[in-house]
Amino acid sequence: MTWTRNFPPCTLRFTQENQNILFIGTSGVGKTHLATAIGIEGCKQGISTQFIRCSDLINKLQTAQVQGRSEGVLRRYARFKILIIDEIGYLPIESVGAKLFFQLIERRYERKLVG
Repeated sequence: MTWTRNFPPCTLRFTQENQNILFIGTSGVGKTHLATAIGIEGCKQGISTQFIRCSDLINKLQTAQVQGRSEGVLRRYARFKILIIDEIGYLPIESVGAKLFFQLIERRYERKLVG
């Protein structure tokens, strides 16, 4: 994993610059550890932060859709300044879940920040 020296994620400057961070690597290299550290720092700085595994997020979105609450749940996750979605791509996502996930990412993109 690499990042530029002038934009280290630990500064949380990415939140002010409306940038995204994506950690890519094999299992066991510390992606979740780094993401957790960013989340903790965000909380310490009073930044609205949420950490969730991708599979749990998809399940919440699908359950909300069945219950007719998808708009509220999408809006809730779109509002976090730092949204850490862990283990993307670890498990397959069905079509409905993928569409809901895309809707969330699209909303966050409109707000100019996905983490």
